[in-house]
Amino acid sequence: MRLALVQMEVKPGDLEQNLSTMLHQLQFLSGKAELVLFPELSLSGYFLGDRWTQESFCEEVERVHEEIRLASERYALAVIFGSIWIDHSGVNQDGRCRLFNAAIGFEKGKPIKRVQAIDRIPLGVQPKTLLPNYRFFDDKRYFSSLIDLSLDLDVDISTLISPWVLQSGKRIGVQLCEDLWCEDYRVGGESLNTASIFVKKGAEVIVNLSASPWTFGKNQARHRRIESLQKQCTPSVPFLYVNRVGAENCGDNIMTYEGSSAVYDPASTLIWESTQRYHQEIWVGEWEGLFKPAIPSYVPALSKMDEKFQAILRGLRHLVEMTGNQTPQVLIGLSGGVDSAVVACLIEQAFGRGALEAVTMPGRFTSVKTLENARHIAKELEIPLLEVPITEIEMTARRVLDQVMGEWKGESLPHENEQARIRGSILLSGVAARRGAFYTCNGNKLETALGYATLYGDVNGAIAPIADLTKIEVIEMARFLNEEIYRRELIPKNLLPDSLWHFSDQGVAPSAELRESQIDPMKFGYHDALLEAFLDFRKVSPEQVLEWFQQGIMAEKLKISPELLERWGVNEPKVFVEDLEWFTNAFYRSVFKRIQAPPIIITSRTAFGYDLRESMGVFRYSRKYLEFKKAILK
Repeated sequence: MRLALVQMEVKPGDLEQNLSTMLHQLQFLSGKAELVLFPELSLSGYFLGDRWTQESFCEEVERVHEEIRLASERYALAVIFGSIWIDHSGVNQDGRCRLFNAAIGFEKGKPIKRVQAIDRIPLGVQPKTLLPNYRFFDDKRYFSSLIDLSLDLDVDISTLISPWVLQSGKRIGVQLCEDLWCEDYRVGGESLNTASIFVKKGAEVIVNLSASPWTFGKNQARHRRIESLQKQCTPSVPFLYVNRVGAENCGDNIMTYEGSSAVYDPASTLIWESTQRYHQEIWVGEWEGLFKPAIPSYVPALSKMDEKFQAILRGLRHLVEMTGNQTPQVLIGLSGGVDSAVVACLIEQAFGRGALEAVTMPGRFTSVKTLENARHIAKELEIPLLEVPITEIEMTARRVLDQVMGEWKGESLPHENEQARIRGSILLSGVAARRGAFYTCNGNKLETALGYATLYGDVNGAIAPIADLTKIEVIEMARFLNEEIYRRELIPKNLLPDSLWHFSDQGVAPSAELRESQIDPMKFGYHDALLEAFLDFRKVSPEQVLEWFQQGIMAEKLKISPELLERWGVNEPKVFVEDLEWFTNAFYRSVFKRIQAPPIIITSRTAFGYDLRESMGVFRYSRKYLEFKKAILK
């Protein structure tokens, strides 16, 4: 039996486009395959927010199933795809019918049958068993699960799980995405491994239809998970994984899908894996108990920075897809610093130099070196550079404010922020409006975390391409762009420090350049590592950091060198405690800025935005923290 995996691009919310893609692929595979597999929610897309609560939309998705059914009849195919099932016999607490994320199957115009009968669930429907409810996933807000249905019916969940049986007699166990990641879902002390239930009931192969966003290292984690699942199956059977490509957003974040669809034999050996990252691809294999050919495709390993580079490009292109503008115009504020330099290169790589224009806005404190850097980058990228000095506007705005409020004689921060707002809210947004372009927010993750940015100044724009890259990663990305993409010194070396964050005599240390001799207050490298610890899956608290310091294991825990701690002086107790409290206070004090930031492309284990749910509550140090602090300072 010939079987096809279709790694397709799913356009969120665009039923007609997704249906057209699927029908085209079914026509193409007619005569080449007998069973065709599509990803999870391939008709609708996944992250649609409260559109899932709109009954008319859900009913329209279900109506489109009929066209897939007719195509399966027309081309004499069996087809299994991810979509939804509306259970009109059950209602949620808000009065709506239960909605299930489900696999739908037709063979030659008829729903695919089961090995065992299940009264409540129609033929050709297999609801998702496990619903993710972490990070940016909000499935339980919209969908019911097979677990919910088993509780509603007061039956053992295994009675609602049965392989599908094709007309050839082949028996298939169908999972959906999270059903693969079952280790944390327990029933009777055991993980709820639907694969083993399917196999016990006669399944000869397990199929997983996924919409699994990319994160670094997920492919390796999936390989390990499938190996674990297969060991729990008696006997072990082949495993097919079909994922989608493209990108989606949940408003505050953009998630990307690289595909990585794969085929495994019963011993968990990888027979085939998609070589087309972020592109549509079809695999057709012969199923004769095992799959042939048994020669794995070659998938070159990418560096961590290369993977993040690919994800950012796909996220940027998603923004254009959402606007429907096939010839985007992008404006970037090019300061001459490393952050805006990296963003300019990423935009050029995503859309081409013809789509990009830069504006540099020197002020009274702008150095000659940074202005030269901005000109160098624009020249190397071959993009137009508009130079708009801000001093005259700044002085005019200050005179008006002084007339209204009296001359300001306090700290310089209000004057610094005035410069940033002139650049962002007046000039950058004004030029973008006249050009019909969208413009970017160039802040990195460390600046975003500490609020080292001006609301309505540099915290604005349509998208924040590098706001999930720490400053260390921005430097790594700059080197990657110079060495691997452009293969020349496009981003000036004077912006790149050594491993301990020392700059050469001609180097340009990070600075907002909003006052005389200003240098960014972050302890780069150390603060980046501290931020990653604060935002890890198992989030570290300030008292844990104090404990690491007390035990002498802070460098080890933060995965940085002891020399970096010495470089910043945080190996000394007093400096360490004062700095930790400055960092922590700035982090929790800046929530109000983060929740107003542009959408962020996810490249880490936890990104600001919808991925990290934050409250603007009061932060207080714990008693344990105060005890550790007293002991350390003593």
